[in-house]
Amino acid sequence: MNAVILLLIYHRNPLLEAGLASIAKQGVQIEIWVLDEGEKGDAQQIAERFDARYLWTARTKPRPDYWRVPGFAINVAAKRTSADLLILSCPEIYHVQNDTLARLVRPLEGDPEYRGICTCDGRDDKGAYSRALRENAGDPIALEAAWNECPPLRMELPFLMAMRRQEFVSIGGYDEDFTGQSFDDDDLVNRLRDNGCALHKTDAQCVHLLHQRNDPSRMEAGRLEHNEKLYRERRGQIVRNVGSDWGAWPDG
Repeated sequence: MNAVILLLIYHRNPLLEAGLASIAKQGVQIEIWVLDEGEKGDAQQIAERFDARYLWTARTKPRPDYWRVPGFAINVAAKRTSADLLILSCPEIYHVQNDTLARLVRPLEGDPEYRGICTCDGRDDKGAYSRALRENAGDPIALEAAWNECPPLRMELPFLMAMRRQEFVSIGGYDEDFTGQSFDDDDLVNRLRDNGCALHKTDAQCVHLLHQRNDPSRMEAGRLEHNEKLYRERRGQIVRNVGSDWGAWPDG
């Protein structure tokens, strides 16, 4: 599997540990990159314990409080990796099966000409799954019962999503004119699909573990409106970051 899984983290170290543990049980050779947008701290030690590459991408912010598009960190990694397949994810994603990743990328590995965005059956943990992991030591019956309690997750967004790296690069990656959160993921996936990539739901399974969610009402004034306006104005424009050194990383 010539693939890299990119985990974008912002102050969620306990979830990072759980997510990396679930990747470790997959039994496949895969690059793991942890892209840290928060204050540099324990995430690096956690990443290294699981043989993951760590990049403190927050160092590229012009100031600590700058709300840059989170996908900028993904752009940095996509420009630097040599892997053929990109798997976009986040630390709170728990891989349910022992072959979740193999199931996820199977359509891409099975046909070198296939242009697809592979996603999976994702569930949104409201507490039951996290509790089963803590209290039942991975008991499959308890985990299956907890899985059935979880509502579906909107997997058209990159919670756990695989694609060819070249497809991502060809559209200029995430649009770096977005700020903060909201609309940037929809924008990326829409552009991939407009560029000819079919959305393919595989039989891979994952759970979005319970954690504190961002409150859109607390976003910096005008930021949400800026993103929505940009999203609507640029719909249909497939390639972004034209003429810019997107995904730039200060080496050294």
